[in-house]
Amino acid sequence: MIPEKYAKKYANELAETVKLNLTSGREWEVHIVKAKDTVWFHRGLESFIKDNSIGIHYLLLFNYAANSRFNVHVFDHTVSQSTRESSNGGHYLYLS
Repeated sequence: MIPEKYAKKYANELAETVKLNLTSGREWEVHIVKAKDTVWFHRGLESFIKDNSIGIHYLLLFNYAANSRFNVHVFDHTVSQSTRESSNGGHYLYLS
């Protein structure tokens, strides 16, 4: 689930389908669900998790880049960045 503060700020800007991007150039299409002030990732998130071998105790850092696109940084259980992502500014959402 996207934190309520960000959901309120960006909900109207988000399409029904968003893109999750890694700096490697790989991209996943994920459907979202909106209900009141709540937004969460839905269909397609499982593929993103599986394709990136995301496990328990991994940290995902979502940076909303605009136009229904999120840049995602993936950190493994040792808190090492496992996707070699680089920051490009913006608002960060911490989800684990």
